[in-house]
Amino acid sequence: MNEVLNKCLILMLTIFTGYSIKRFKIYSPETNAGINDLCFSLLFPLTILMSFYQKDMNIVSISFILFTIFLFAINLFYSIFLANILVKENIGMWIVSANAIFRGNFIIMGIPIISSLVGEKGLVLTGIAIGLSQIFYNFASVLFYSKLDNTKISLKK
Repeated sequence: MNEVLNKCLILMLTIFTGYSIKRFKIYSPETNAGINDLCFSLLFPLTILMSFYQKDMNIVSISFILFTIFLFAINLFYSIFLANILVKENIGMWIVSANAIFRGNFIIMGIPIISSLVGEKGLVLTGIAIGLSQIFYNFASVLFYSKLDNTKISLKK
C-alpha cells in the first residue's frame, strides 16, 4: 500500500511541476505545445508498447476485451446523462462537459498504480484497456463534436 501512495505522490508532484512551469511561464507557449506533442505522440504510446514487452499474453481473453468495451459504453452513457443534468441550454457547453466527464487521465495514472497494486502481470491488461480506450474515446469525441454543426458522420470517407 505504501508503494501505491509513493507512486501517486510522484504523479501528483509531476503534475504540480508541469502546472508550475506553465503558470510561471518558464517555457514559451511554443515550447509547452512541443512538450505536449512529444508526450501525447511519442511517450504515452511508447509507455503502452513497453508494457507489453516480455509479458505473458496468455492472460488476455476475449471476455476481458468485451467487458472493457462494455465499461466504456456505460461510461459514455453516464457522461451523457450527467451532461444533460448539468447543462441544458448551450449545446457547446453540453458537448465539452460530456467529453470532459467521459475522457479521463487514467493513462497517466493507470500504469504506475496498476503496477503497484497487482505487479507487472497487470500491465498487459492495462495496456490493452488503454489501447481500447483510445479507439473508443476518440470515436465518441468525434460523435460529440460533430453534433456542434450537425455534421453527419460517414464511415465511408
